[in-house]
Amino acid sequence: MAKPKADVLKSFREGHVKLRLSANSYGGGVDVAATVAVDLTLEAASALAAKLEVFVQNETAKVQARADHEARRKAWREREIAAGRIKVMPYFQISR
Repeated sequence: MAKPKADVLKSFREGHVKLRLSANSYGGGVDVAATVAVDLTLEAASALAAKLEVFVQNETAKVQARADHEARRKAWREREIAAGRIKVMPYFQISR
């Protein structure tokens, strides 16, 4: 499946902008493609942009929090290994 595309284009109607979304998928011998174009008023486009900005900020914060958590976890693990409280054994040495 190809990544969906979103484009903002100039509308032919005054006071509007065009939003075009395209997506396609293929597999099992079947190809599907869809394109949707919508004329938005300036107010609707501004409201959509504001909502998108909020969602982008929330997702950016989530990604950063996850990266910070992984960095803290890795630092803790390295400290525990250095202190001798955790021993790292290669996979092939584990007896079953």
